[in-house]
Amino acid sequence: GWPVFRRSLVAGFRRSLTGDLRWLVKNGTYRPDCYMYIGENKDNLEKGTVKIFENAPTGSWEPVQLLRQKSGNGALFDQQLYESFVLTPKDLPLPNMWGKFRGCYHNYLGLFTDIKLYKAFIKNGLLELLQEDTIQHIELRDAPEENLIVMYKEIIQEMREQFSFFTLKIICDASRKEDRARVRKLAQETLRLKKKYPEIIAGFDLVGEEDAGHSIAYYLEDLLELEGQLPFYFHAGETNWPFNMYAKIIFNDNLYDAYLLNAKRVAHGLSLVKNPYLMNKFKDAKIAIEVCPISNQVLGYVKDLRNHPALTYLNAGLPVTINPDDPAIFGYQGVTPDLWEACVAWELDLRALKQLMINSVTYSSLDSSQKEALLKVWEHKWNEFISETVQSIKITQAVLPKKE
Repeated sequence: GWPVFRRSLVAGFRRSLTGDLRWLVKNGTYRPDCYMYIGENKDNLEKGTVKIFENAPTGSWEPVQLLRQKSGNGALFDQQLYESFVLTPKDLPLPNMWGKFRGCYHNYLGLFTDIKLYKAFIKNGLLELLQEDTIQHIELRDAPEENLIVMYKEIIQEMREQFSFFTLKIICDASRKEDRARVRKLAQETLRLKKKYPEIIAGFDLVGEEDAGHSIAYYLEDLLELEGQLPFYFHAGETNWPFNMYAKIIFNDNLYDAYLLNAKRVAHGLSLVKNPYLMNKFKDAKIAIEVCPISNQVLGYVKDLRNHPALTYLNAGLPVTINPDDPAIFGYQGVTPDLWEACVAWELDLRALKQLMINSVTYSSLDSSQKEALLKVWEHKWNEFISETVQSIKITQAVLPKKE
């Protein structure tokens, strides 16, 4: 049943990490205006960080081109640079994977100071999704900055020249490590952008390591001002609380607050399984759970995917979608690997896979007419897949030697 994973139609990503970071090494770090920090770690600046500068920087920065030349082995230098951008198998024993995860992100984030490079990176990743995974609607999370929204608007227009069916929405976000004033400003800016670009902006989210950041309740007063005006898509329940030695919050009540704030979806929702009463509330409210199997495993929340709580949610009738979260940092592309992992670990049959695909459309941020149109397209593609699969089985049976 491999082809089924190439017909999912809708995908959700966080922080726009949709592309291949090897592409970024080749197209970003070979530029003469790309520099690497080679000094001591300080003030959120770590050795190995790369950044694009309009003017040559002072201090402990060296041109990456020069460092590559000095290394004597450009291919090895590029491989090591790529590995500094992603989590690798050798990182798995680390006690604090989130620390390494943040380090990877900040190592290459400075390349996106050039919005043209950022646009090219995003567009390259989207092209791969449309061509390889046949995705038709994508929802990304990114900062509520108007220049970025204009960039996405341009990307949509350019992509539609080749893929007329393509649609994209942005969930604007803020880090849950920010103070109230900052998050309030970002949420209000998201609302302003949604009014100006309603066809692109879906809603607002709080992102970052949940146990190490502020709770939803910390920002409650500011969020309540926007309830009913701005849809919420919260990261909530991404925790093994109370079994996290790095946790800074005593009680993780984010799922309760997501429910009370009428969130449209929650990302991860791992701890929801610990509260059957709240599970029923989520089911009644039709709040979808964005499940990210590979992310949950890599970051250490679920060591064995056969024990992932999403299977309990599926069996209980909660709406679940499968999402790739941060595939670029995890070293893969697209939605197919997460769907494959879920299929194998949870022994999903065609009925379950079909429901997951339908959920991805039903619980998207598209309006009802867009959902209806997309479901019709999907139904046609699904029927094609079933016909192809049945025909393939018949051909295989016809050529197999008959048993005596």
